[in-house]
Parts: sequence; C-alpha cells; structure tokens
Amino acid sequence: MGKLQKNEKGFSAVEVVLVIVIVALIGVVGWMVYKNHHKTTSVTTVTTSRSSSATTPSKLTTNPYAEWKSYTLQYEKISFNYPSNWTLKDNSQTMAEANQELSPVSCTLNNGTDDVTLTAPGGNSVSLETGVECASGIGDATYSSFLPIRVLGNNYYLGFESASNGVITSVAITTQNTNNSTTGDNYLIRPESKNIAGSNSPLNLFNFNPVIATSEPPQGQTLAETESSTDFSTAKLIFESMKYNN
Repeated sequence: MGKLQKNEKGFSAVEVVLVIVIVALIGVVGWMVYKNHHKTTSVTTVTTSRSSSATTPSKLTTNPYAEWKSYTLQYEKISFNYPSNWTLKDNSQTMAEANQELSPVSCTLNNGTDDVTLTAPGGNSVSLETGVECASGIGDATYSSFLPIRVLGNNYYLGFESASNGVITSVAITTQNTNNSTTGDNYLIRPESKNIAGSNSPLNLFNFNPVIATSEPPQGQTLAETESSTDFSTAKLIFESMKYNN
C-alpha cells in the first residue's frame, strides 16, 4: 500500500497534472508575449504614420513662370518673362532712328528706344515701349477702373481705358490716378524711363491691348470680361515679372 500507483502507461496522477500545468503556463506566457509585441508594433506604426503626415507639405508651391521664356529690352535694360506660346516682335530703334522720327518737333533722345510686342494665340497683346519723348503724361481718356499692381519695385495702377459703350480698349500701367476716381476722364502719368535720357523726361508705355473691332463704337470685351480673361491674367504676370538689370 505504501507504493505510488501509476496509470497503465507508466505515469502517476501527479505527473500528469504537472504536465498539464506546465503546458498551460507555456501557453499563457506565449499569448502574453504575442499580445505585447503586437501592441508595440501597432503603436510604432501609428506614430510613424503621424510623423510622416506632419512633415508632408499640405500644398506644393507652384512657379507661375515655369517653362516661360525670358527677354531683355535693349535700351531700358528691363528683363521679363513671357509664355512660350506667345510670339515676340522687337521693333526697337537706334538713337538716330528715334530722333529722325522726332525731327519735326523740338525733342531729342540720347539713347535708342524699345518697342516690343508680345502677342497671344488669340490676338490679344502686350506692348512695351520705352523712351517716349515729348509727352508729359499721355492718356487723357475715360478709365472705368483702376487695379493696383506691383511692378519694377514700385506701386502702380492698371488703368482700364473704356469706350463709350463700356468696351475696354486698352489697359495701361500708370503711376497715379490723378482724379482719384474710377469714372470720368483721367490723365494718366506714365512711369519715367530710367536708362533712356532726352530733352524732356522720356516715358515708358506698358499696355495690355485686347482685340477690338474697329467699328464705332468699338466691339469687344467689357471690364468684367477683360479682368476674368486668361490673357489679361497672363499680361499681369508679364508686367509683374519685369525687373531692371542695372
């Protein structure tokens, strides 16, 4: 009776219980290790994801002049950008040529003058004329609106010249709106030339020229249509890209 009883396979009841307990402990420990490892991985993944999101810019900055061409006025030394699908025509004059045209009047220039036209595929254009002599202001006309613009490091206006029926015939860069009004006749003061000298104070004429029919009154776009047009927005970018090289 003092001997320990064994089962038919040679194990005692105590040994069987010990085996069951050990197997159970191994299972519990394994489950806890797996759970702990899975939780750490999840937290690391979330943290990495949040970190990546925080360092990613919400909006990329685009360059409005990407793939545009550049050009420099020969005499006024102003460089600017323009779209590659716009055509450029340079009719600049030497000092002798410019003064020959001025010979009937008492004005002379000490430099040549620039006369560059940029034309959009649809026909609207930008004209850049420099060294315009014998003109104290240029632009006594009716302007329906004035839009502030920053050009060549200074504050200017874009003056919308309008016909009697409201059609915009030209948009000119001016240093001031002398009547401080958006309606009625206004006398625009154009920017003075920097690198072109003369007997008077030569001026620079920078204009956006919409296509208009030559009927009377002229047919074309209204102020709202002009301001919302793609070519006008492009012309504004061209003006804002201008800078002196010296």
